[in-house]
Amino acid sequence: MGKKGYKHPGHKHPVVAVKPDGSMGGYFEFIRDACLIYGMDRHSITDSCKRGTICFGYRWMYEEEYRKYWLQGRTHELAYKLDPNRDRRTYHWKKGHHCGSNVWSKETKEKVYKRLSEVSRQRAADPNSKWGKGWDNLKPVRCVNTGREYKSIKEAAADVGLRPSHISGAISRGGKVHGLQFVKL
Repeated sequence: MGKKGYKHPGHKHPVVAVKPDGSMGGYFEFIRDACLIYGMDRHSITDSCKRGTICFGYRWMYEEEYRKYWLQGRTHELAYKLDPNRDRRTYHWKKGHHCGSNVWSKETKEKVYKRLSEVSRQRAADPNSKWGKGWDNLKPVRCVNTGREYKSIKEAAADVGLRPSHISGAISRGGKVHGLQFVKL
């Protein structure tokens, strides 16, 4: 623990900023010192130390971990490459950048759209299919309290003055909604 009146209370936890080539970019006896110099919060450095992520263009390590590599002469194993599409300071994606995996050519988009459209048409044409929005609302429903029967959950909701999702939820859990109990026919 820190001494009373000392400017760094708490535990001393030295950190090292590792450059992309694996060499030491900076040594700080306290995480707070690194935060003051680079203008970031301590959580970013701690997260980088624990997960091995990039923070402010450096990979941060606790001093005792870096020392193991340094004593064995294996600092070259710590080398990494910075992605040019990411901001060096925050290491977030730069504005306007699109990840390569999410960018499709126009031909690929058209092929996928045609295939999905065909599958949609086939499922919609099948009378036994449960595909599509609102298929559950087309089932007949009866209110146990009043004995009234409705063609759909939507019709029952309009008559009672509730949302269809509330009635559907009450049916699925076997409960009541505003004192009314509904069952599917």
